[in-house]
Amino acid sequence: MRRIVFETSTTTFFGNRIRSCWGKNMWQDFRTWNDATYIGVRANFAYYFQPRAYFARRRMLQAFDKWVDCDIEEWSEEAPLWNEKWGCRMNWEREALARNFGFTHRGRACSQASFLFVQVSIIITNAAPMATWFILCIIQSDSRLRKFREVVQPLLLPPVKSNPNDLRFDMAKLKEHSYIRGLWNEALRLGSASAAARVVSKDTELEGYVLKRGSVVLLPVRLLHFDEEVFHEPEKFLPERWIYDLPQDATEEQRSLMVQKRQRQSANLRSFGGGTGLCSGRFVAEQEMLSTVSTMLMLFDIELVGDGALELNPRSIGIMSPAKEPRVRIRKRRNPRMI
Repeated sequence: MRRIVFETSTTTFFGNRIRSCWGKNMWQDFRTWNDATYIGVRANFAYYFQPRAYFARRRMLQAFDKWVDCDIEEWSEEAPLWNEKWGCRMNWEREALARNFGFTHRGRACSQASFLFVQVSIIITNAAPMATWFILCIIQSDSRLRKFREVVQPLLLPPVKSNPNDLRFDMAKLKEHSYIRGLWNEALRLGSASAAARVVSKDTELEGYVLKRGSVVLLPVRLLHFDEEVFHEPEKFLPERWIYDLPQDATEEQRSLMVQKRQRQSANLRSFGGGTGLCSGRFVAEQEMLSTVSTMLMLFDIELVGDGALELNPRSIGIMSPAKEPRVRIRKRRNPRMI
């Protein structure tokens, strides 16, 4: 899945020309380089100790050297926002700006390659692993999968041109459904391995520790996500913990306790960061994942092959990938519009 997402995203952003500049090992080079560029690495030592990553990075930069080595024509405001040569218009704008400011040839190549990392790497690092993890969380329980389909099936929109494989959903209702929200939040809680970074603005003493002004402190979100005082049996996947529905005859005390529970859990769920660092794309990510996973699980029967055990790799940026590539069996469903 990561390879498919990477290749389609790269050609979407940069156009098909990047393939001919890079060659057939485009995905393998990027994967090798990206795995070496772990969070916190800010020097070249990682590449000196990993020759494969060093040469993968060199081939990537050489590909972008070729990619920027071309004439730059005018791009009118009336023209489409994408073309074969530059991909997205912003790449053309970035290149034109870099040339106007006298960037070197390699400098322009690095500027474009950095866009690959920021945009595509985020998709590879978060979207693809999250889609995989979300699906695996659902299919590991037959009852959970059936309940998921029971919720999703009534929210299917009529097919276009009588094509039963054209699956579109009422996304507003899908996102609002309490069980779907429970699945989504629980998958985020167990699958996140990011850390919030903050700079200390003034000398502060905290529980006997002195934090000096200018220091950088990290808050690993998994400490919050596995807080037993907030999440009962935190190691278990329990989407029901996020469902706050109460009967109409619930007492004021019950309602108050449920509000407190909701506030505690929401405050401890930091998959998208928080405060001024709260991810601005979190709603897009949620809709993308719900649409993708709903489509996959209505179109196909997916089951894990082997003992069913799944271990995540904590050495990740954002959403954790499986420590080992999961083996699954996929069969197309006869009628994707039925439960």
